[in-house]
Amino acid sequence: MTREDGDALAPELAKLAGLDVAAMLAGRMAADDEWTRFVAALATLNERHPDKTDAIAALVERIDLAADRGDGRGGETVTPIIATAPPVKVAVLFARADSHYKALPGCDVWDIERDARNWLGGCPVVAHPPCRAWGSLRRFAKPEKGERRLAVFALRQVRRWGGVLEHPAKSRLWPRCRLPKPGAGPDRHGGWTLGITQHWWGHRATKATLLYVCGVAPRDIPDWPPLRLGEGTHAVKRDSRGYRPQSRQRPHITKAERELTPPALARWLVDLAARCKARPAQDGGPR
Repeated sequence: MTREDGDALAPELAKLAGLDVAAMLAGRMAADDEWTRFVAALATLNERHPDKTDAIAALVERIDLAADRGDGRGGETVTPIIATAPPVKVAVLFARADSHYKALPGCDVWDIERDARNWLGGCPVVAHPPCRAWGSLRRFAKPEKGERRLAVFALRQVRRWGGVLEHPAKSRLWPRCRLPKPGAGPDRHGGWTLGITQHWWGHRATKATLLYVCGVAPRDIPDWPPLRLGEGTHAVKRDSRGYRPQSRQRPHITKAERELTPPALARWLVDLAARCKARPAQDGGPR
Protein backbone atom coordinates (compact mmCIF):
# COMPACT_ATOMS: atom_id res chain seq x y z
CA MET A 1 0.00 0.00 0.00
CA THR A 2 1.24 3.49 -0.87
CA ARG A 3 1.06 6.61 1.19
CA GLU A 4 -1.70 7.79 -1.13
CA ASP A 5 -3.81 4.76 -0.20
CA GLY A 6 -3.60 5.71 3.46
CA ASP A 7 -4.13 9.42 2.83
CA ALA A 8 -7.36 8.64 0.99
CA LEU A 9 -8.76 7.32 4.25
CA ALA A 10 -7.63 10.32 6.33
CA PRO A 11 -10.79 12.45 5.88
CA GLU A 12 -13.00 9.55 6.94
CA LEU A 13 -10.85 8.82 10.00
CA ALA A 14 -10.78 12.49 11.01
CA LYS A 15 -14.56 12.76 10.65
CA LEU A 16 -15.11 9.66 12.79
CA ALA A 17 -12.83 11.07 15.47
CA GLY A 18 -14.19 14.61 15.30
CA LEU A 19 -10.73 15.97 14.49
CA ASP A 20 -9.38 18.44 11.98
CA VAL A 21 -7.70 16.52 9.14
CA ALA A 22 -4.62 18.73 9.03
CA ALA A 23 -4.14 18.60 12.80
CA MET A 24 -4.57 14.83 12.81
CA LEU A 25 -2.03 14.33 9.99
CA ALA A 26 0.40 16.56 11.89
CA GLY A 27 0.04 14.30 14.93
CA ARG A 28 -1.39 17.02 17.15
CA MET A 29 -3.46 14.82 19.47
CA ALA A 30 -1.83 15.20 22.84
CA ALA A 31 -5.08 15.68 24.78
CA ASP A 32 -6.53 12.55 26.37
CA ASP A 33 -9.99 13.05 24.88
CA GLU A 34 -8.52 13.45 21.38
CA TRP A 35 -6.48 10.27 21.78
CA THR A 36 -9.56 8.38 23.01
CA ARG A 37 -11.64 9.56 20.05
CA PHE A 38 -8.84 8.71 17.62
CA VAL A 39 -8.47 5.14 18.94
CA ALA A 40 -12.24 4.54 18.80
CA ALA A 41 -12.38 5.94 15.27
CA LEU A 42 -9.45 3.76 14.21
CA ALA A 43 -11.31 0.64 15.38
CA THR A 44 -14.40 1.70 13.43
CA LEU A 45 -12.32 2.38 10.31
CA ASN A 46 -10.82 -1.12 10.49
CA GLU A 47 -14.32 -2.58 10.77
CA ARG A 48 -15.52 -0.64 7.73
CA HIS A 49 -12.50 -1.50 5.58
CA PRO A 50 -11.18 -4.96 6.50
CA ASP A 51 -9.48 -5.12 3.10
CA LYS A 52 -7.47 -1.94 3.72
CA THR A 53 -5.62 -2.76 6.93
CA ASP A 54 -2.23 -2.08 5.29
CA ALA A 55 -3.38 1.35 4.12
CA ILE A 56 -4.72 2.16 7.59
CA ALA A 57 -1.46 1.03 9.17
CA ALA A 58 0.47 3.26 6.74
CA LEU A 59 -1.74 6.22 7.65
CA VAL A 60 -1.20 5.68 11.39
CA GLU A 61 2.55 5.33 10.85
CA ARG A 62 2.59 8.65 9.01
CA ILE A 63 0.69 10.34 11.85
CA ASP A 64 3.06 8.82 14.41
CA LEU A 65 6.12 10.09 12.53
CA ALA A 66 4.56 13.55 12.33
CA ALA A 67 3.94 13.53 16.07
CA ASP A 68 7.57 12.51 16.64
CA ARG A 69 8.97 15.55 14.85
CA GLY A 70 6.31 18.11 15.75
CA ASP A 71 4.23 19.96 13.19
CA GLY A 72 7.25 20.79 11.00
CA ARG A 73 6.70 24.52 11.23
CA GLY A 74 6.80 25.76 14.77
CA GLY A 75 8.84 22.94 16.21
CA GLU A 76 6.01 22.00 18.56
CA THR A 77 6.72 18.74 20.37
CA VAL A 78 3.83 16.35 20.56
CA THR A 79 3.71 12.94 22.24
CA PRO A 80 3.81 10.24 19.53
CA ILE A 81 0.55 8.40 19.07
CA ILE A 82 1.85 4.87 18.73
CA ALA A 83 4.38 5.32 21.52
CA THR A 84 1.58 6.29 23.91
CA ALA A 85 -0.84 3.59 22.78
CA PRO A 86 -2.13 1.70 25.80
CA PRO A 87 -0.67 -1.76 26.39
CA VAL A 88 -2.84 -4.85 26.19
CA LYS A 89 -5.62 -4.29 28.68
CA VAL A 90 -8.04 -7.15 27.94
CA ALA A 91 -7.59 -10.74 26.76
CA VAL A 92 -10.37 -12.10 24.56
CA LEU A 93 -10.63 -15.87 24.97
CA PHE A 94 -12.25 -18.29 22.51
CA ALA A 95 -12.80 -15.76 19.74
CA ARG A 96 -13.58 -16.64 16.14
CA ALA A 97 -10.76 -16.34 13.63
CA ASP A 98 -12.63 -13.46 11.96
CA SER A 99 -13.57 -11.83 15.26
CA HIS A 100 -14.38 -8.11 15.44
CA TYR A 101 -12.17 -7.95 18.54
CA LYS A 102 -9.09 -8.12 16.33
CA ALA A 103 -9.82 -4.58 15.12
CA LEU A 104 -10.03 -3.16 18.65
CA PRO A 105 -6.99 -1.59 20.32
CA GLY A 106 -5.71 -3.05 23.57
CA CYS A 107 -7.09 -6.56 22.93
CA ASP A 108 -5.06 -9.77 23.06
CA VAL A 109 -7.31 -12.06 21.01
CA TRP A 110 -7.09 -15.84 21.39
CA ASP A 111 -8.81 -17.71 18.57
CA ILE A 112 -8.74 -21.43 17.77
CA GLU A 113 -5.26 -21.21 16.25
CA ARG A 114 -3.70 -19.60 19.33
CA ASP A 115 -5.78 -21.78 21.69
CA ALA A 116 -7.05 -19.88 24.74
CA ARG A 117 -5.88 -22.69 27.01
CA ASN A 118 -2.34 -21.43 26.42
CA TRP A 119 -3.13 -17.99 27.84
CA LEU A 120 -0.99 -17.33 30.92
CA GLY A 121 -3.15 -14.69 32.59
CA GLY A 122 -2.26 -11.21 33.74
CA CYS A 123 -5.20 -9.02 32.69
CA PRO A 124 -9.03 -9.00 32.69
CA VAL A 125 -10.77 -11.19 30.13
CA VAL A 126 -13.75 -11.29 27.81
CA ALA A 127 -14.56 -14.99 27.50
CA HIS A 128 -16.75 -16.55 24.80
CA PRO A 129 -16.32 -20.29 25.50
CA PRO A 130 -18.10 -22.74 23.16
CA CYS A 131 -21.71 -23.12 24.25
CA ARG A 132 -23.22 -25.91 22.18
CA ALA A 133 -22.56 -28.49 24.92
CA TRP A 134 -24.32 -26.24 27.45
CA GLY A 135 -27.20 -24.72 25.44
CA SER A 136 -30.86 -25.59 25.03
CA LEU A 137 -30.08 -27.82 22.02
CA ARG A 138 -27.18 -29.62 23.71
CA ARG A 139 -28.84 -33.02 23.17
CA PHE A 140 -28.44 -32.53 19.42
CA ALA A 141 -24.92 -31.09 19.62
CA LYS A 142 -21.76 -32.95 18.71
CA PRO A 143 -19.03 -31.14 20.65
CA GLU A 144 -15.39 -32.09 20.32
CA LYS A 145 -13.78 -34.11 23.09
CA GLY A 146 -13.09 -31.82 26.06
CA GLU A 147 -15.05 -28.92 24.56
CA ARG A 148 -17.54 -28.79 27.42
CA ARG A 149 -14.74 -28.20 29.93
CA LEU A 150 -13.63 -25.03 28.15
CA ALA A 151 -16.49 -23.07 29.74
CA VAL A 152 -15.28 -24.08 33.21
CA PHE A 153 -11.74 -23.07 32.25
CA ALA A 154 -13.05 -19.67 31.08
CA LEU A 155 -14.99 -19.27 34.32
CA ARG A 156 -11.80 -19.80 36.33
CA GLN A 157 -10.01 -17.08 34.34
CA VAL A 158 -12.83 -14.59 34.87
CA ARG A 159 -12.86 -15.26 38.60
CA ARG A 160 -9.08 -15.06 38.91
CA TRP A 161 -8.32 -12.07 36.67
CA GLY A 162 -11.66 -10.25 36.50
CA GLY A 163 -13.77 -9.76 33.42
CA VAL A 164 -16.89 -11.17 31.81
CA LEU A 165 -18.04 -14.55 30.50
CA GLU A 166 -20.76 -14.63 27.81
CA HIS A 167 -23.14 -17.55 27.21
CA PRO A 168 -26.71 -18.07 25.95
CA ALA A 169 -29.56 -17.23 28.30
CA LYS A 170 -30.46 -20.92 28.73
CA SER A 171 -26.93 -22.12 29.34
CA ARG A 172 -26.70 -24.98 31.84
CA LEU A 173 -23.37 -23.58 33.00
CA TRP A 174 -25.27 -21.41 35.47
CA PRO A 175 -26.97 -24.16 37.50
CA ARG A 176 -24.00 -26.51 37.06
CA CYS A 177 -21.51 -24.04 38.58
CA ARG A 178 -24.07 -22.36 40.85
CA LEU A 179 -23.70 -18.97 39.23
CA PRO A 180 -26.07 -16.28 40.50
CA LYS A 181 -29.19 -15.55 38.50
CA PRO A 182 -29.75 -12.05 37.03
CA GLY A 183 -30.85 -9.69 39.80
CA ALA A 184 -29.36 -11.83 42.58
CA GLY A 185 -26.49 -10.68 44.77
CA PRO A 186 -22.88 -11.57 44.06
CA ASP A 187 -21.45 -15.01 44.78
CA ARG A 188 -18.48 -15.58 47.10
CA HIS A 189 -16.11 -14.74 44.23
CA GLY A 190 -17.75 -11.33 43.81
CA GLY A 191 -19.34 -12.46 40.55
CA TRP A 192 -22.82 -11.45 39.46
CA THR A 193 -24.96 -12.00 36.38
CA LEU A 194 -26.40 -9.54 33.90
CA GLY A 195 -29.05 -10.54 31.38
CA ILE A 196 -29.01 -8.76 28.02
CA THR A 197 -30.26 -9.20 24.47
CA GLN A 198 -27.69 -8.69 21.72
CA HIS A 199 -30.37 -6.98 19.65
CA TRP A 200 -29.70 -3.88 21.77
CA TRP A 201 -26.23 -3.71 20.20
CA GLY A 202 -27.36 -4.24 16.62
CA HIS A 203 -27.67 -8.03 16.25
CA ARG A 204 -30.37 -9.02 13.73
CA ALA A 205 -31.70 -11.64 16.17
CA THR A 206 -32.89 -10.94 19.71
CA LYS A 207 -30.31 -13.43 21.07
CA ALA A 208 -30.93 -13.42 24.83
CA THR A 209 -27.59 -13.68 26.63
CA LEU A 210 -26.17 -14.03 30.13
CA LEU A 211 -23.02 -12.23 31.26
CA TYR A 212 -21.16 -13.40 34.37
CA VAL A 213 -19.08 -10.47 35.63
CA CYS A 214 -16.27 -10.42 38.22
CA GLY A 215 -14.23 -7.51 39.48
CA VAL A 216 -16.58 -4.55 39.06
CA ALA A 217 -19.81 -3.45 40.78
CA PRO A 218 -23.03 -3.18 38.75
CA ARG A 219 -23.09 0.59 39.31
CA ASP A 220 -19.71 0.96 37.59
CA ILE A 221 -20.41 -0.79 34.28
CA PRO A 222 -20.29 1.19 31.00
CA ASP A 223 -23.35 3.14 29.88
CA TRP A 224 -26.05 1.16 28.12
CA PRO A 225 -26.63 1.63 24.40
CA PRO A 226 -29.93 3.23 23.32
CA LEU A 227 -32.41 0.43 23.99
CA ARG A 228 -34.12 -1.06 20.94
CA LEU A 229 -37.67 -2.12 21.71
CA GLY A 230 -39.23 -5.25 20.28
CA GLU A 231 -37.54 -8.32 18.90
CA GLY A 232 -34.92 -8.86 16.25
CA THR A 233 -35.88 -9.19 12.62
CA HIS A 234 -34.38 -12.70 12.48
CA ALA A 235 -34.50 -15.86 14.59
CA VAL A 236 -31.40 -17.57 15.93
CA LYS A 237 -32.05 -21.04 14.59
CA ARG A 238 -34.69 -23.48 13.44
CA ASP A 239 -35.44 -26.26 15.89
CA SER A 240 -35.04 -29.93 15.01
CA ARG A 241 -38.47 -30.08 13.34
CA GLY A 242 -37.73 -27.17 11.04
CA TYR A 243 -39.77 -24.57 12.94
CA ARG A 244 -38.44 -21.18 13.82
CA PRO A 245 -38.57 -20.44 17.56
CA GLN A 246 -41.42 -18.13 18.61
CA SER A 247 -42.00 -16.83 15.11
CA ARG A 248 -42.27 -18.98 11.99
CA GLN A 249 -42.20 -15.86 9.83
CA ARG A 250 -38.71 -14.64 10.65
CA PRO A 251 -35.72 -15.86 8.64
CA HIS A 252 -32.90 -17.39 10.64
CA ILE A 253 -29.41 -15.97 10.90
CA THR A 254 -26.27 -17.63 9.58
CA LYS A 255 -23.92 -19.80 11.61
CA ALA A 256 -21.37 -16.97 11.59
CA GLU A 257 -23.94 -14.53 12.96
CA ARG A 258 -24.77 -16.96 15.75
CA GLU A 259 -21.14 -16.98 16.82
CA LEU A 260 -19.89 -13.46 16.05
CA THR A 261 -20.27 -10.72 18.65
CA PRO A 262 -21.73 -7.50 17.14
CA PRO A 263 -19.00 -4.81 16.88
CA ALA A 264 -20.82 -2.45 19.24
CA LEU A 265 -21.25 -5.18 21.85
CA ALA A 266 -17.61 -6.22 21.47
CA ARG A 267 -16.51 -2.66 22.27
CA TRP A 268 -18.89 -2.54 25.25
CA LEU A 269 -17.64 -5.86 26.65
CA VAL A 270 -14.01 -4.74 26.30
CA ASP A 271 -14.87 -1.53 28.15
CA LEU A 272 -16.62 -3.57 30.84
CA ALA A 273 -13.72 -5.99 31.26
CA ALA A 274 -11.17 -3.17 31.38
CA ARG A 275 -12.95 -1.84 34.49
CA CYS A 276 -12.62 -5.18 36.29
CA LYS A 277 -10.00 -5.87 38.94
CA ALA A 278 -8.28 -9.18 39.59
CA ARG A 279 -8.88 -11.06 42.80
CA PRO A 280 -6.24 -12.78 44.94
CA ALA A 281 -5.06 -16.05 43.46
CA GLN A 282 -6.60 -18.18 46.20
CA ASP A 283 -10.06 -16.89 45.22
CA GLY A 284 -9.79 -17.99 41.59
CA GLY A 285 -11.64 -20.90 40.08
CA PRO A 286 -15.04 -22.42 40.59
CA ARG A 287 -15.48 -24.85 43.46
